[in-house]
Amino acid sequence: MLHPTAACARLARATPPTRRLSALLVAIPLAFSGLTACAGADEAPSAAARAAIVARFSNIPQQGIVLGAPDAPATLTVFVDLQCPFCREFAERVEPTLVERYARSGKARLVLRNLAFLGPESHAAARMAGAVGLQDHLWQFTALVFAAAKSENSGALDDAFLGRVAGMIPLVDVDRAAAESGSGAVTTQLDEARREAARFGIHAAPTFLLGKTGEAPRVLAPAHLTPEAFEEAIDALLQGP
Repeated sequence: MLHPTAACARLARATPPTRRLSALLVAIPLAFSGLTACAGADEAPSAAARAAIVARFSNIPQQGIVLGAPDAPATLTVFVDLQCPFCREFAERVEPTLVERYARSGKARLVLRNLAFLGPESHAAARMAGAVGLQDHLWQFTALVFAAAKSENSGALDDAFLGRVAGMIPLVDVDRAAAESGSGAVTTQLDEARREAARFGIHAAPTFLLGKTGEAPRVLAPAHLTPEAFEEAIDALLQGP
């Protein structure tokens, strides 16, 4: 029941217990909701999906890995792997609400940390995402990657695909992004993500940190991977002392 496909079941058996536990916490509500946690056939995002994703982030301040106003009172940090099926579920089911209700309104800033632990394609995608982030379009890029259903380590996340995704975002210089994907700035960004994960004992994705901006955050473990679960936690933080 946890894993709708044989491929997911094999992944679960090969996964360390800490990550399996995190996957379990996320997969149970997905299974009961009737959603499929693992992507099947490889698909490119439709034209409608591309347009919706680009519009989702329009006119919201974005700098590097941060989406939203720098002085927003709350900060939610999201740790992902761009091949992770549960991260994809978060991006599709929860992220649009968080972007609209909190980042656009200035109530919270969202920070994306890429752990890239599922294989070489995760690293390639993370590096391209980081390079697009140097042009302040990281969140559009990651949302578009997740919108393209890709089997893990299938060879789908190659340079050509990543370049096409970057090219879907207005104002992104694809050649510059490709050149900077191996840069020291991107390496630093990914190293910082790993250090931050180690600091909080994070070994799985998606994992979340929530806190008031400028203060030490705490790991957020929502009971369900739904917008309501995150809204409850963020609203409680904003209303607290």
